[in-house]
Amino acid sequence: MKITRRKHRPYVILSGLVIYIIVVVFNFPASIEAQENIRMDTYYEEEGVGLKVWTDGASIIFEGHIAKESQFYIDDFDNVRKVVLIWSGETRDKAAYFKRIVLRNPEGKRQVVKAEKVYTYISSGILYCCFADITSLYEGKGNYTIENIRTDSFERKDGDAYSVGGYAVVVIYEDKQDKQEKYVMMKSSLLALRPGEIYSIRILEKGSPLIPEQFIIIGGHGRKGNGSANLLNGQSISGEEDWDGSSGIYWDIDSFTVYSEEIDIKGQGLLLSFDSLLQWIYPVSAVFVFEKGGN
Repeated sequence: MKITRRKHRPYVILSGLVIYIIVVVFNFPASIEAQENIRMDTYYEEEGVGLKVWTDGASIIFEGHIAKESQFYIDDFDNVRKVVLIWSGETRDKAAYFKRIVLRNPEGKRQVVKAEKVYTYISSGILYCCFADITSLYEGKGNYTIENIRTDSFERKDGDAYSVGGYAVVVIYEDKQDKQEKYVMMKSSLLALRPGEIYSIRILEKGSPLIPEQFIIIGGHGRKGNGSANLLNGQSISGEEDWDGSSGIYWDIDSFTVYSEEIDIKGQGLLLSFDSLLQWIYPVSAVFVFEKGGN
């Protein structure tokens, strides 16, 4: 199975010890059947010809400070099916003000965005992740700005001031040049995964006619050098560290493209796994694009 991996603003620095650990773990995967022990909700699913997924986003933590706003560029996509905004942080705010943020469109118009799905986990504070459908707010290509993502600084024994704070925008659209029938599945969650464990979720059952084409993993708290990775049927998807803060401090948006059908989907289905290895990680969403093949 040949897979390429695209990361946002990547940087990977591993010590020799961590590299050794990763090699050992990746070459001796545990039984994937025994690791199916977490769940994610199906937030959105769609079938259609030429469906594609685009995503972008960033951490809101810069040099020990929280940015009041962050800007991202969305291109002009034809036949947009869905635009989803995800944001996450950790706060002391029990009044749940984190459930709404502000989005400015390219013309500068401000709209309040309210979360339609919210996940929380009690950590040092209230760790949260919010999902909102902003399809109606998409107005073509341009710079969009997010304001007021809430996260607080917490003192930690390891000296890190924050646990997570970031956002992602996911666009599902039609590519008119692609005549292949596709199936898109978007999962939502807030998984607090402790170090040293491998956690798995079944995506496809045995005998599925779907052929994997693209995977996008979104989440927080990843730190470079700790070796945490994403696995597909027990094997590393990228062959390297994934949870390394590639989209800014403690935030990851990783896209993996599969170029062959060598993975044995029909024989054992498909499991997506998270190997947290030396650190806590917080996966919040997984997006899958499949080609629809025959039985």
